[in-house]
Amino acid sequence: MDTWLITNAYSSFGLELSAELLARGHAVAATVRSAAERRAYEDRFAARPLCYVLDVTDGDAVRATVDEIEAVTGGIAVVVNNDGGGLRGMIEEVSLHEMRAHFEAGVFGAIAVIQAALPYMRARRAGRIFNILPTACQPDAVGAGIYQGGKLALEGMTEALAREVAPFGIHATAVTPGCFADERGREELRSGRRARRRIADYHAQGTRAATAAAASLGDPERAAQAVLLVASTRRPPRRLLLGSAALDNVRRKIGDLQEELSDWELVSMNTDLSAGRA
Repeated sequence: MDTWLITNAYSSFGLELSAELLARGHAVAATVRSAAERRAYEDRFAARPLCYVLDVTDGDAVRATVDEIEAVTGGIAVVVNNDGGGLRGMIEEVSLHEMRAHFEAGVFGAIAVIQAALPYMRARRAGRIFNILPTACQPDAVGAGIYQGGKLALEGMTEALAREVAPFGIHATAVTPGCFADERGREELRSGRRARRRIADYHAQGTRAATAAAASLGDPERAAQAVLLVASTRRPPRRLLLGSAALDNVRRKIGDLQEELSDWELVSMNTDLSAGRA
């Protein structure tokens, strides 16, 4: 059976994925954000999976943890980056400090884990990487621009990564879940970080509670099972949507993009050198 590394394992999705893996006989190496989470995570499972307190923004600590897991388990087969977190607020409201902290954990932290694991995976010519993107609860980016910005950065990086590592037998998939319906998932939505600054002009848009009020349609247990299914396929997708809410939001976005491309097609084409001049 394989060893899976799961970051931010004491989350709705992380707990369910850990439970599914342990039930199927896989080994789990989990990272959590605090000693309290470590105790709660370990108490959750009789199998006592490996568990480390890890700040993914600390590159040295990430490398040391991955090296130790490799030595203890004999090799990480699958990495699940699940440490994105959330940040709400209008673009004008969010401070640069808050933006940087969000990207440090959600984007650079994921890259640090990947860079630490890839040398081992390349040596074995095998491996799977799943980058869990921010949830697709909110159909638009109003009030969540920085949150969505981190998602797009990680998604674009995952697509490039998938192409780069394919020759080595390694696969990378960006996973976008919908809202999870369990209590842990609702707690995570409620506790998501918000910009400290508030600007009254934006209040009328009524978007601050949009995510918390979104329909909670996702089942974290089924989401975990879907990731396990994809991990066992020979040609996994570069993108995986989980839940009808995620599908609906992406289809709506594709429709909007197609309409805008059509409306402005002539302007776009007229910038070619071959288009001539009026």
